[in-house]
Amino acid sequence: MKLEQFHFLLALKKYGSISRVAQELYTSQPAVSISIKKLEQELGYPLLKRTNRGTVFTEQGELVLEQAEIIIRALKKISCIACCEDGNLQGSLRVGALPHLCNTLLMNVQIILQERYPDFTLALEGLDTTPLVKGVENGELNLAVIQICDLDETAFFQKVEKGKLRYEPLFTDRLHFVVADTHPLLGKEKVTLEDLRAFPYVCFGNCANQKVLALTQETGYPAKITRFYEMARMRKHMALYHTVTVLPERAIAHGNMNYQVKFAPLRMEDIDWNTQVGWIHGPEPLTQAEKMVIEQLVQQCENPEFLTQA
Repeated sequence: MKLEQFHFLLALKKYGSISRVAQELYTSQPAVSISIKKLEQELGYPLLKRTNRGTVFTEQGELVLEQAEIIIRALKKISCIACCEDGNLQGSLRVGALPHLCNTLLMNVQIILQERYPDFTLALEGLDTTPLVKGVENGELNLAVIQICDLDETAFFQKVEKGKLRYEPLFTDRLHFVVADTHPLLGKEKVTLEDLRAFPYVCFGNCANQKVLALTQETGYPAKITRFYEMARMRKHMALYHTVTVLPERAIAHGNMNYQVKFAPLRMEDIDWNTQVGWIHGPEPLTQAEKMVIEQLVQQCENPEFLTQA
């Protein structure tokens, strides 16, 4: 068996066709096909089958794919391994979080650890929740801090129950319907869902995605969601067109310190939402270095300054 064969299988899962795998990995279709065929011959059973929907994995192929993911994830972790010898933390870890938490909570952890351990590097990634989960699953991130309401909670916790991911809560954040500080609804003492219907809804990435989709199913609002992946653009759009969004309380406070267009929460009469925020890790045991990062995360979340920042 060769690592290349596992890389091809993972790429086939991602891209869906051998021709696309060859294109993305800068190789030829015959090279990909022959490599996978050799692996099938070595294993003694088929991994792929052709259907009307294209090339799909057999049942055995799905099982091999799971093991391939574990192997490649472990190799990626080796490349950025950190060790703790005689109390001295060395090496590097990659940790991700939502941008507002990356620039506050994780940055505090980074400063503390690098002051204590000059030979250690904590590399930070500010991403949306969905790529954070994928980053941990494929081994590109050692840890991530995520916001549960952005995800399909049933599917996520099934992964946790099956041991594919480890999750531990850190704190609870409040969610607000938010507008630019020039919005006409800011003058109302209590805002109802009926008031919101006159204003289009926008979303930063998948923020509060599941709660908003559930609201649409129950009430019909919002009927349409326009997504933004650059906060500066979304703020300008909201100021110009009086659109509405949902953000966690900490993101509002952090963003207002960094952008010209300011946000303000609406005083909603009939909606009161919260979300759990926690850390995730792959199924493999935590390293000593990862445990130290988590310990600092927990300490920061229990810090009175952090608790009163929102």
